[in-house]
Amino acid sequence: MSLSSISNFFNKPQTGLLVIRVAAGLTMLLHGIPKFVGGASALSGVGKAMAMYGLDFNPLFWGILAASTETVGGLLIMLGLLFRPAAFLLTFVMLTALLFHNPTLSLSAFGGFAHPWIMMWVFLGLFFTGPGTYAIGAKGGAASAPKSPKPAK
Repeated sequence: MSLSSISNFFNKPQTGLLVIRVAAGLTMLLHGIPKFVGGASALSGVGKAMAMYGLDFNPLFWGILAASTETVGGLLIMLGLLFRPAAFLLTFVMLTALLFHNPTLSLSAFGGFAHPWIMMWVFLGLFFTGPGTYAIGAKGGAASAPKSPKPAK
């Protein structure tokens, strides 16, 4: 096996994007489900984070929205459906979690906010990248595949 054939074997950006989508989406799905299992008290605890934005009424409502975004959004990211809206909402949920758990972003407490920190950037990157060609919402890949320039005449 030559070096160029090894390089070609690993040159699969769409496969890499699929792996990132599935891993990130599954992570959020598994992060959101326990909030529902924890019941109203767990959901209200999550919803209290919205007080940072002046939205301190009905924390149960905000907790349900956050847990739904994590659960349904994670599934949508994995499938590539409603991809950019899901990635945008997940970016916001992770930003809120980041600021709620460590409003000063102190490096000495990095372990406490590493998860929302990295996931926020992953979802922001996915928002700009799109789902790739291996997505249910890609209509056979045409919707998310990069457009090749038309040859000049």
